[in-house]
Amino acid sequence: MRAIVIGFATSAVIAATAAAQDTEEEIDFCNVDPEIYSTVLAERLVGAWQVRNLQGYLVRNGQRVALPPLVETTETMSIIGGELSFTMDDGQGPFAIRFIDPGEEGWTIDPDPDDPTENEVALSSGDMALAQGCESDQDFVRLYVEGTNMSEAGPVNFKVRMFVVNDFTIYGVVEGTVPGQNMMARRVMQATKL
Repeated sequence: MRAIVIGFATSAVIAATAAAQDTEEEIDFCNVDPEIYSTVLAERLVGAWQVRNLQGYLVRNGQRVALPPLVETTETMSIIGGELSFTMDDGQGPFAIRFIDPGEEGWTIDPDPDDPTENEVALSSGDMALAQGCESDQDFVRLYVEGTNMSEAGPVNFKVRMFVVNDFTIYGVVEGTVPGQNMMARRVMQATKL
């Protein structure tokens, strides 16, 4: 199953890269100059994104419960006050997106070995680097956003760590906690520019 997912993701990355080359000046997403993060690159990320929050898990008081995938949403990236930001499909936000400098501590996206459902659907960031032809997942532009949004259950504090694979593909992990409760939810997300 994992081989099929990797093959599908590789095809999607190649197709998205070809589309990007047809519409704009090419950027080597394995080696983006940090000097253009907040200008050229931010402008290229502006627009509507289809976000797929894949299945994940919730840990509450030490007990793990599987979470089904969420309904796809459309989030919007825009530049507000000179900062790249995103707004949720229900209008919550904007939330500032921070570009991670190449010298900052890195992170990876690795399917949780204790979660077989996540291992079926999630690619590691190393797989994505391989598909894109990068030497390492740390070559990708990395984005980080955190904030609090209101859900049906109340406020949720969230953190999202993302890799920009190309103009049309972002891959990352969403983690959420509920203030005052001993629980944490985690799921892999994929975003495709519309």
